[in-house]
Amino acid sequence: MFLMNKIKQFISTNRKFILQLLGFTIGYLITKSILFIFLILIFTILFIFSKEIYDSITNKIEFIIGIIGKTIKSFLFVMLYIFIMIPISIIQRIATKENKTSEKISYYIEIDKRTNTTSFKKMW
Repeated sequence: MFLMNKIKQFISTNRKFILQLLGFTIGYLITKSILFIFLILIFTILFIFSKEIYDSITNKIEFIIGIIGKTIKSFLFVMLYIFIMIPISIIQRIATKENKTSEKISYYIEIDKRTNTTSFKKMW
């Protein structure tokens, strides 16, 4: 029971390190590149011997990844707007010009109903 508590405490306090090791391991399994093994070793050695250097490096990496993520998100929304929204609106405008009739279609119904004070006092 003591060991399980220690393991849970380690996982909860060092979640960033575990996720990085997991990501590098998955990267190695997918690409079979030795670079991921070196990254695992470097980050593990930094984590064990110099926690401050490890934290500063991972914070910088997270900052760079955040900037890249915001840039990619903005770029994808611009591409979505240019290649999907604008052509759809142009096609819709062309289609409505071709189907335009001389009479405007309106769903407004004109009602001539007289109202007085008693119609508002006892409505139901």
